[in-house]
Amino acid sequence: MSVEEAKKVTVKMGSESFSPPPRRIDDILMLLSEPGQFDPKITSKYRAVADKSPPENANDLILSDFYLKRGQARLNLARFQQALEDLRAAYQYAKNAGHSDAPFLVPLGLAEIWTGNSKRGINLLKQSLKKEVRSSTYSILVTAYSYMGDLDSAESYKRKAISIYGRSKHVWSQINIASMKAQILEMRGKYEEAELHRRLIMRLAPSVKKDNPSFYTSLKLRFAANLAKQGKLIEAEIEMRHALKERIGYAGIGSEITGNTIVYLGDLLNNQGRLIEAEKLINAGIGIMEQSDLSSDSQIMGEAREAYGGVLVSQGKFSEAMKSFDLAKAELSYNKNLYEKIFARNPSLILSLLKSDRTQEALGLISSAYDTFLKNFGERRYRTQEIRALRAMAYAKLNQNEAAIQDFSEAVPILLNKNLVGKTDYSSKQRFKIIIEAYIDLLGKIHGTSMEKTLEINAAAEAFRLADAIRGHAVRSALGASVVRAAVVQPDLSDLVRKEQDALNQISVMELVITETLGAAEEQRDPKIIEKLRSQIGVLSKARIALQNEIKRRFPKYSELANPEPPGPFAVQKYLRPGEALISIYSTADHTYIWAIPHAGKIQLKKVNLNKAKLSEIVSHLRLALDPKPEMLGDIPEFDVAAAYELYSILLKPVESVWGSATDLLIVADGVLGQLPFSVLPTMYVDFNEEEDLLFSHYRKIPWLIRKTSITRMPSAASVISLRSLPQGDPNRKAFIGFGDPIFNQNQLIQAEKEKTDPRVASTSQGNNLHVRGIRVTDSGSLDSNTITTSQLDLLNRLPDTAQEINEMAQTMEADLDRDVILGRQASEQRVKTMNLSDRRVIAFATHALLPGDLDGLDQPALALSSPSVTGEDGDGLLTAEEILKLNLNADWVVLSACNTGAAGGAGAEAVSGLGRAFFYAGTRAILVSMWPVETTSARELTTGLFRYQKKNQRLSRARAFRKSMIDLIEGPGLKDDATDKIIASYAHPLFWAPFIIVGDSNLRF
Repeated sequence: MSVEEAKKVTVKMGSESFSPPPRRIDDILMLLSEPGQFDPKITSKYRAVADKSPPENANDLILSDFYLKRGQARLNLARFQQALEDLRAAYQYAKNAGHSDAPFLVPLGLAEIWTGNSKRGINLLKQSLKKEVRSSTYSILVTAYSYMGDLDSAESYKRKAISIYGRSKHVWSQINIASMKAQILEMRGKYEEAELHRRLIMRLAPSVKKDNPSFYTSLKLRFAANLAKQGKLIEAEIEMRHALKERIGYAGIGSEITGNTIVYLGDLLNNQGRLIEAEKLINAGIGIMEQSDLSSDSQIMGEAREAYGGVLVSQGKFSEAMKSFDLAKAELSYNKNLYEKIFARNPSLILSLLKSDRTQEALGLISSAYDTFLKNFGERRYRTQEIRALRAMAYAKLNQNEAAIQDFSEAVPILLNKNLVGKTDYSSKQRFKIIIEAYIDLLGKIHGTSMEKTLEINAAAEAFRLADAIRGHAVRSALGASVVRAAVVQPDLSDLVRKEQDALNQISVMELVITETLGAAEEQRDPKIIEKLRSQIGVLSKARIALQNEIKRRFPKYSELANPEPPGPFAVQKYLRPGEALISIYSTADHTYIWAIPHAGKIQLKKVNLNKAKLSEIVSHLRLALDPKPEMLGDIPEFDVAAAYELYSILLKPVESVWGSATDLLIVADGVLGQLPFSVLPTMYVDFNEEEDLLFSHYRKIPWLIRKTSITRMPSAASVISLRSLPQGDPNRKAFIGFGDPIFNQNQLIQAEKEKTDPRVASTSQGNNLHVRGIRVTDSGSLDSNTITTSQLDLLNRLPDTAQEINEMAQTMEADLDRDVILGRQASEQRVKTMNLSDRRVIAFATHALLPGDLDGLDQPALALSSPSVTGEDGDGLLTAEEILKLNLNADWVVLSACNTGAAGGAGAEAVSGLGRAFFYAGTRAILVSMWPVETTSARELTTGLFRYQKKNQRLSRARAFRKSMIDLIEGPGLKDDATDKIIASYAHPLFWAPFIIVGDSNLRF
């Protein structure tokens, strides 16, 4: 077959292709993101009442009734200032008419609270209880007191309400009692306990929906907020989307309360890292509120502007963020207290000022904020030191480097110590990263200068440690609340972790209360409550430190995962073996830093003028030829060898004197470099003639880095120490267990049964096509696109070829094929979770890997196993990161022969890192993962070749065995046409031989 004919061979994707489905966000929400798409004419009964004019020549009694009804309607539509004016008027007209003020006290009290007059509102509510006792009044009082930080008063009114209504069967009473309990628990940071009450409320709430849809929607939003606080962001999104539909139904698309709900949803997506969608939604919500009659200086609009600025900061769009922040400042020029409350100490605003070269303006805010936080929270609190770190950035911009180093060195240890596991504030994580990178850039600037000696700093070592710290935080963010929930398998640890998390949550709530109180008018503050909160924060902070120390002492493995200590380069060097060298690479917005650490000898740091944006551009270009999603061989692009060599020249050649003689390279590189296997970098440029007798055979001439040395990826420098500190595994462990070819629906099960009785069914299913495994195609579209709208496990396509791969691995390992090979419907979630996997040296999974959002409700990375609709077992068929954390392994090696399990780009970057790290936590020393969807035959040859080489030479490390397997594929005959039994293409293109990377301690022997 000629080269041109070979290019026309079809690449089989494993299923039929489908037209792109709608976007993830509902169509109505996407319409909202386009200007002019919402219709302000759509109204509800509330808007009709809210827009009425007062009757002419009416008496005081009629006017009091009119203003009461209009004020209540405006309250339901969140027109709080208008509602307050109406209800104050209603109250006064009633008094003029000699009418009882009882009907006016609760709505007026509520309006006072919502407009910042908490004390006046609380007094009105208390008056109402003397005239008319309602459970809802108690609920409002509990909420108001708790938001002021006065939990003693909140508890008191909760107890009074329970004594009156505790046994009531009335649905309103039950909802209000549950709301009070949930509210106080949440203010104590006990969100999980509060969730039980929120769920009870949602079971009761449908019965009140018809009478008060606004209240019903508010209850749903509070439930969503509770879930979000626990890190259950997908569940929270589902509840919030339902609430938004309810709001649109009764208030209309163009109402301010609908716009506000859209902003809430956008902010939630921001916390998921879905920044582009979040930006569109928040912008749409603001647009709706601008077209409504909501006052531009209202708290709702101010908070919306803050949210919009925050999502722009998370994307690095600092100049655009400043436009939003500046507009908010202008709109709130007559409401100084509100601006003070929302913006005066806002770290995202300060960061945007710094990044927009408005340094002096930023320093003004920094000075005030630092003094306020230092006085109210103390020196060792995160909020205080984040502001100090921003001051360090300002000093660095002004070339006051010594002052900047002083502030950074004091602030950063506090920032590093903050436990972000399970937290949902994506913006704070982005700010943390920017701050640490600014410190790295400053250290890079003074490296090798006299200032480094004067300040007695080892700039290279400190920057190395900081780069590793950022990686550690990324992994913790990926694993999220799963780390905490996984601790339940050890009751003592679970109890300590829960107490530590509760303390952290309660501190966070108290700090927020103080911050908001400080922004309130002077007459609304209660100095005694503020002082009491400060004292409680101090007590809780000490208790939390004690709990952290206890966890670290008793459960060091968990502590390492939740709060890893970033090591210095000299500590890492001690763990390197003869023939090894470690390369650590980190890119900031301005530069790239490369540390080269030999087994023995001098450690080197090189700073190169390659910023993160340019690096991303280069890697994205190279990946075009590695992950092209081809339909036939001719669709596979030429790999840009020149660009790959240029990247080698920038990243590795400058430190070649350190690692050049090494036979084994350990590489620590995350972010965009996590998408690229370093094996595809040529060590020399070869200007080859692209004319060849066999398709792709010209790539055999390239001096790929893998020809020079074995390559292993490490999640972080700290992992070198932790993995090599593990004791040797039990030599009596069984060799292997493998899971593959899971079944996702009944039709696939029927097909699998036919294959057992008639092998021709299986063999003819592939024909002469090149079969690329891993593109996740469903009846609704490709999961590898960003346009999937809905999908379930049952829609995944089957991967029958994985059975052969698992069998070949087992045969090479001399495993028992009946006992140690788990295929088809037997490859189930329950089978994995209930088997004893602690006595296996090698564990293999050959299936789909999924990222958060790939399937409905999936909020963490997972491996897809046989569906419960096929197995009849409990569970969802997904082996999630949280469930992997709970496994008890003692493996040398976990093989994840699944699509994209090692990819590090896009929304799933940290999540996939979390999937691999979950296996390390569960008890493995190394993993094998793929960087892009793999061609099935070459993938099988790579993985099974690794095991064959190790079996042949048991002194050979896994990394060197895998290197030999890759070179064999490059040099080997290539892809065979089943019909003609002739070779039609070489496997020398890196798409075929480079998809897998080894992560972890690959120096292990067979």
